[in-house]
Amino acid sequence: MAKEGGTFNIGIPVYEGVDLLDVAAPYEMFNWMKSELKKEMAVTVRIIAETKKSILTRDGLRLSPQVIFKRTPQLDLLWVPGGNPDDLERMMRDSVYMGFLRKQSEQVVPAAKAQSSECVFSSQSPFSYVEVAVTLG
Repeated sequence: MAKEGGTFNIGIPVYEGVDLLDVAAPYEMFNWMKSELKKEMAVTVRIIAETKKSILTRDGLRLSPQVIFKRTPQLDLLWVPGGNPDDLERMMRDSVYMGFLRKQSEQVVPAAKAQSSECVFSSQSPFSYVEVAVTLG
């Protein structure tokens, strides 16, 4: 968790065919958290991807990532959204996407007090439940 006076970093890695609800609802909820915690700590919520190129959600909405994988700081909360099953399967075979998840998870999971994942992704994951982890301090 963010140190006193630090920033709690939240990231949502997106890809072509991602479920809009799996991105938009958590993004909104995490931003509510940001406003509620503003006196205790800074919170950042970022939509992230391999490149800054906009992606098309499963339902046809274009999203523009705010930061790329290579420039993403260590996250305190990694929310991995589900998506179209064919696109999700493709992402699970994508070495860049999965490498990003593994790198972020290696730092978050050992200290995590609680963990959570989006249902579709967790049932098809090649590496147990480390896709999404929350460090609570």
